[in-house]
Amino acid sequence: LAANHAACELLKYTKNELLTLKSQDLVYSEDRPLDRKTVEKLISGKLTKIEQEKRYLTKDGDIIWGSLTATLMRDRDENALYLLIMLKDITEQKLVDRAIEESQQILQNCFENAPIGLQWVAKDGSILWANHSQLNILGLDYAEYIGHNISEFHDDPGLIDNLLHKLPQSQSPIAYETELKCKDGSIRQVEINANV
Repeated sequence: LAANHAACELLKYTKNELLTLKSQDLVYSEDRPLDRKTVEKLISGKLTKIEQEKRYLTKDGDIIWGSLTATLMRDRDENALYLLIMLKDITEQKLVDRAIEESQQILQNCFENAPIGLQWVAKDGSILWANHSQLNILGLDYAEYIGHNISEFHDDPGLIDNLLHKLPQSQSPIAYETELKCKDGSIRQVEINANV
């Protein structure tokens, strides 16, 4: 396993140390089976190039993320000679991505479990998402509500049509009182705040 200075710095090995290792020795254990199968496809000619993201172990035992591009170099008779591998450190980007994902999950949980009804509605009135409280207000389950038009659940559909027309031009939330039709046929008086 020959490597340049940048690879040595990334993996924290000297060039001589890397010469004693196989590429598999550097791949994080959970990513090794996938790595082997992909290399086999490259050698057989099923693939001409490998592009993937996976984890590597440094000499210190740290796990880093790398974006790998590998090409199999062949001689004139198409015999495999060696793999030319380019590896870019994407650990920081992976940490940022994970932090964003965790923040989005926290925000999603807050929306889902809020004590007031929340929903996202498309500009044509189609209901895209609603939280548990909104469904409980109407006595509906997810399939009975999502994808339907919001006017179906209002006692005054004309009011909703007017609201959907006004909202795109409004710079601030629009508050109004209306009556919602529940699954059991009852009517619930609610106050709604809507904004784009």
